[in-house]
Amino acid sequence: MSTTSDRGADRRPVPPVRARGAFTVRDVVATLVLMGLVVGGVYLLLPQPDSPITQPVDVDGAVEVAVASGDVPVLLPDLDDGWEVTSARRERATEDEPASWHVGYLTPAQEYAGLEVVDGATAAWRTRVTSGGTEGATQDVDGTPWQVVESLDPARTSLVLEDGGRTVVVTGSAPLDELVELARAAVAPDAVVADPAGAGATP
Repeated sequence: MSTTSDRGADRRPVPPVRARGAFTVRDVVATLVLMGLVVGGVYLLLPQPDSPITQPVDVDGAVEVAVASGDVPVLLPDLDDGWEVTSARRERATEDEPASWHVGYLTPAQEYAGLEVVDGATAAWRTRVTSGGTEGATQDVDGTPWQVVESLDPARTSLVLEDGGRTVVVTGSAPLDELVELARAAVAPDAVVADPAGAGATP
């Protein structure tokens, strides 16, 4: 015959019954982890580009605007396929600077090089495009000396050519041989698209 104490000893705790559709914090965490693994696996299976995707630059449109303005010399150097144009525009005149022409490149060495051209350069314009650098020696480019300007912040080398009232600057983080290549191409006769000081637009 069982006593009251025996009946109490036989009792076992009954686990709580979870309502259908209810989730615990552990369930939510496990679900999120599983979803992350699935998404990560799908991402790894997708083909990845070898280099960042860049938007194409409308060089023709920029040239058209600059030529129509009639106040900036437009140079477009003929360079190898390894040079990629990353920017092209007519820079508007400001209180301290005349209007000018700019073309930026990603070089074959995956560095930056820029071409800056202006008629009637001011000190403010020259300081800006050479990053406030210090003049050093000269660099020979096919028999023509270009002034070398070095800046530390940002670290850039600039080659500056003064030709009458026109100033051509090649600047960037690219190695010197690439800057020389750009400088050579920039002053080639076939680089001239428009010359408001004389020749006008090329055929």
